[in-house]
Amino acid sequence: MDHKRISKLLKKISNLNDSISDDPEFSGLEREHIIGYIEKLYSEVKGEEIKVQREEDLSAPIIIEEEELVVEEIIQEEIVEEEEVSDIEEAPASQKEDLQEAPPTYDEELLSLFEDASGNELSDKLSQLPIKDLTKAVSINERIFTIKELFGNDKEEYQNMMVALNGLDSFEDAKQVLLGSVATKYDWGSSGKMKKAIGFIKTVRRRYL
Repeated sequence: MDHKRISKLLKKISNLNDSISDDPEFSGLEREHIIGYIEKLYSEVKGEEIKVQREEDLSAPIIIEEEELVVEEIIQEEIVEEEEVSDIEEAPASQKEDLQEAPPTYDEELLSLFEDASGNELSDKLSQLPIKDLTKAVSINERIFTIKELFGNDKEEYQNMMVALNGLDSFEDAKQVLLGSVATKYDWGSSGKMKKAIGFIKTVRRRYL
């Protein structure tokens, strides 16, 4: 059992729970993240657990409950169905490629916002210090302007996004979340928003240093 990984997963679940404790409802994004962490934790623990079998369990009589028999019948039916499906001729490789969903594409202006443009000036170095909690890292005035310019003046969407970003593992994950949502939705690549967007993204990047 990887205790280090389990401790890390528990910490992430706790941090995410603390971040949303004031909000009585989960957003869709928050629910996906916390479910993902719980599933990973379950896999870590159960993966070790199923490898262990005590000697007394081997000698003990096996009692099959009625529910277990029903489950076994269902599994057998699924196996038969899978065998029937496997007998069907597979589609040509060219058709499989057509069925695969193409990755999303974004404008060059939008993608350029996420490039690391770190400088050597003292102010740049200070702005690269790590951030522990994004929900507390932005001043009130800065938060007001950010919500207005980059989140369509939607305070709730801003708060949900900051909580979601807090629970991610890397800046690359954060980049994909932002590109797939608010950055595209509110056109961060437009000339009037680029400067503000670059500053906000720099702040987000510091969360993963």
